[in-house]
Amino acid sequence: MKTRLYHFFNILLHQLAFLTCFGLLTPSQLSHAQQAPLMTHYYLNRFLFNPSQIALQNENQLHLIYRNQWAGLQGAPETFLLTYQHALPAKKMGLGATLKRENLNLIAQTSALASYAYLVNLNTKQTLSFGLSLGTMYSSINWDKVMLEDLIDPKLYSNDDQFQADGNFGVLYTYNNLQLGLAVHHLFARGASRKFDLNNAFLRYGNHSILSASYKIKPKQGDFTFEPILLYRFANTFPGQIDLSLLTEWKEKAWLSVGYRNSYGYALSMGFKISENIRASYAYEIANQNVGIASNGTHEIMLNYTFGKKKNPEPVQEKGTVEKTTKSAQPSLLPEKYASLSIGQPYILQTIKFGNNRHELDKSDLAELDEWGEILRTNRKLQIEIGVHTDNTINNNTSQTLTQRRAEAIKQYIISKGAKPYQLSSVGYGNLRPLQDNLDEINNNRVEIKFLKK
Repeated sequence: MKTRLYHFFNILLHQLAFLTCFGLLTPSQLSHAQQAPLMTHYYLNRFLFNPSQIALQNENQLHLIYRNQWAGLQGAPETFLLTYQHALPAKKMGLGATLKRENLNLIAQTSALASYAYLVNLNTKQTLSFGLSLGTMYSSINWDKVMLEDLIDPKLYSNDDQFQADGNFGVLYTYNNLQLGLAVHHLFARGASRKFDLNNAFLRYGNHSILSASYKIKPKQGDFTFEPILLYRFANTFPGQIDLSLLTEWKEKAWLSVGYRNSYGYALSMGFKISENIRASYAYEIANQNVGIASNGTHEIMLNYTFGKKKNPEPVQEKGTVEKTTKSAQPSLLPEKYASLSIGQPYILQTIKFGNNRHELDKSDLAELDEWGEILRTNRKLQIEIGVHTDNTINNNTSQTLTQRRAEAIKQYIISKGAKPYQLSSVGYGNLRPLQDNLDEINNNRVEIKFLKK
């Protein structure tokens, strides 16, 4: 009986080795299939591969994913995944939770993780976030898949079910629409093994790391956005795997993604927004080797529910000003001098002054900035750029630093008047964009406002 059971485990091993030789399972996955999340829908839920992503969110999200890998092959991987991301009011933090169940023939693993992420603003354009997930992994045998005649074999019971500590760590750098990340999965792993041990068939798993890069492209014309995404997975001393995809979105209401995973095959996914809070998506993968022909492909379904979006706090009301506050909370028309401005067209503010080679605002006349604070407070969809310029009486490096500080000072003042940080972008141009002869200090020392979004 023991020999037959041992032979049964070896059949499983040989099946995995067969998949490996055709590039569908890396050697690291042979020890524990899909230790790092191997999901096609990672582009919609990047928390799957990097816990630091939740620090960037401004809304709560619930994702449910079912993946049937190599459908039609006996013992092929099957994954159920539930994730929750919670945006904290502090805006610089996020919480998350992950519950995952994986089945691979006789082997089953269930993991539960809690996550925390924190965001650091390096400057107006750059951020750095850190994320940590901690929890446990439970390994067991799928007893319903064991042959009846082998249930009395003591060899089967030598594989005791066990809990093991589990954890992931991630860091993410953003610069405008660029994201670069690194994540390490299974922090407490003892190391993957190439050797199949019947007495410890499902307890060995190893560290996995994922490098990521993405850049969102937003054309000035049209309603589509494009985002190439690159993942590079590597584990211990085993060969790495490149995952490249291109995501195309239309008004955040529908999307299409095409991808290629080396030593695996191709993926196509598409989805749409069912309602204001619900999204659905389907992905199909086909392996580019013989095992792809033997299977019915890989199917993956995702449902997403979004709620609790962070709201801008209402202005504090004073007694006797209820009616006035209620009216000002409604979107208002732009003053005539700004209404005709097109996106990207600069408007020179006339009254903003600074001291000689100083970045502190001259507070003698700030009426224009007060006006912009009110405009942005009552029109939350508006986004503007504050551009500060100077003449060439100051060298390039000094003028760049000086104008950037002046732009930031203006931004902070407008925010103090009711605008939100996401509505303002501050740019110091130094002396690179003179209006006239660069010795003309009056015209070249200026502050410009232009719309980024109306």
